[in-house]
Amino acid sequence: MWPVKKVDSEEKVNELAQQVKLPIEVTRALYLRGHKTPEDIEKFLEISFNNLYPFESLPDIKSAIERINNSLKLNTPILIWGHEDLDGITSVIILAETIKDLGGQVFFYIPTKGKEPHGINVSKALEFKNQGVDLIITVDCGITNFNEIAELHQKGIDVIVADHHEVLEKLPPALANIDPKRSESNYPFDQLAACGIAFKLAWALYHNLQNWSINELIIKKPEFLIYATLGTIADRVPLVNENRILVKTGLQLIYENNKAIIKALLRKINTNNPITTERIINEIVPLFSAANGNEACSYFLSSNEDEIGAWLNKLQEESQAWRTLAKENYQLAEKIAQITNGIIIIKDENLSLKTLGYIAGRFKDQYQLPTVVLGKKNSDWVAECRGINGVDLVKMLKDHSNLLISFGGHKKACGFTITDNNLNIFIEKIIDYAEKNFVDKIIKEDTIVADAILAIRDLPLEVLKKFPPFGEGNPSPIFISKDTAISVNNKGAFFIERPELTVIINSDKITSKVFEIYPERVFANVLYTLNETGEIIILNLEYPH
Repeated sequence: MWPVKKVDSEEKVNELAQQVKLPIEVTRALYLRGHKTPEDIEKFLEISFNNLYPFESLPDIKSAIERINNSLKLNTPILIWGHEDLDGITSVIILAETIKDLGGQVFFYIPTKGKEPHGINVSKALEFKNQGVDLIITVDCGITNFNEIAELHQKGIDVIVADHHEVLEKLPPALANIDPKRSESNYPFDQLAACGIAFKLAWALYHNLQNWSINELIIKKPEFLIYATLGTIADRVPLVNENRILVKTGLQLIYENNKAIIKALLRKINTNNPITTERIINEIVPLFSAANGNEACSYFLSSNEDEIGAWLNKLQEESQAWRTLAKENYQLAEKIAQITNGIIIIKDENLSLKTLGYIAGRFKDQYQLPTVVLGKKNSDWVAECRGINGVDLVKMLKDHSNLLISFGGHKKACGFTITDNNLNIFIEKIIDYAEKNFVDKIIKEDTIVADAILAIRDLPLEVLKKFPPFGEGNPSPIFISKDTAISVNNKGAFFIERPELTVIINSDKITSKVFEIYPERVFANVLYTLNETGEIIILNLEYPH
């Protein structure tokens, strides 16, 4: 039998189940996810925009609104400076559309992946000053651009940072630093993606100038919620709290929106099956792996469906080429990976900078170890780092920042640039650092642990259908059903006691030979979960002896 997760008090779970009038097994799964009061459970099961936190709680939001309003009144153009991934692209679009809607002039710029540095480039920013820009809003970047923002300030350009990356020892000298990860921030949730922060800033501007409530914003600009959904899913932030509210409602609205880019994206995938977080990750996000950020923003803002469709076709071809390149680079990485007890280091000047993050993520998943992958850019090295729960990679980089040109990101996903001269000593130091700081925190889970024992005959599917969207922080619940009768027919497997349930067997774990021996029915202990559409996934079986 598979192990079941422990809770701090079964008595508390039983009491909570009585209060919320839910089965103990379902309450247990909610409790294990941190929902330990009736109010928490109600907020989780019944999504409401009223549970979004007020934008006024974001640090420096008032200063940002005042400065943006000043540009709108004077009709001076504003530059939105973003990052090339889908989170950054959707952040740019939300704010660009907002400023246009409010009567302002707006430009946008996203540095080209692999060719330009992450964040603000002063020389490029100054090109926009010649077009009248004296305000830049950074999205999905900027919180570590100390020197660049200081230089722009000296040259008469104000900067508002709207970022969600880890804050280093100091803040950049921006007019406003809107980042809920600031140590002195009073904002209740610090895990928003950049597009979530852009969404909040847009709401603040519409509320300030047009007195819109959050519900009015959703009714009048539903595409903002869809953009925030795409960016949030793409950035793999935890699907809890505000992120879950945005994504769950955005997925519901995606079918109804008439924006050309949304309609074109839906035409690229099979809409006969529901759009889920997994499908967005597997079918939409890869399209943007090779996209030029500025080109992407232009097509997001376009109303020409045919042109957008042709662009998406081109992206699909480029995405396939990227997949081929990524596969080749991964095979190279397998040959050269330096795997230690606490960290994996991979470096080769032949690795494409476009594949570093992909390689780091795959190695991290396979070995359950933090991974650093480095490729050569001119005379320097560029790295992507991916971590696991309990490991703070940004702190590791902070502690060795004297060796780095630049760095930034999240605890579990960050990057840096380093000179060739410093690379070897840096690698030696972080291997030693990982041995001392990571090894004891790394827990490799070789066994699936269930949330509760819940017989298939008692499965409350309608309640469990409210658990999605699934992702980090909100995994699909796993249950055990003892001594359960299963049969197969030409349509697949089904439960004798609940034939109405749609069942999918994890063929990697389960052999069909037992069904050949017992064609009518098999009695087995079942380890199962469900997906976002309510289908039951059999993860494993314990067969009768």
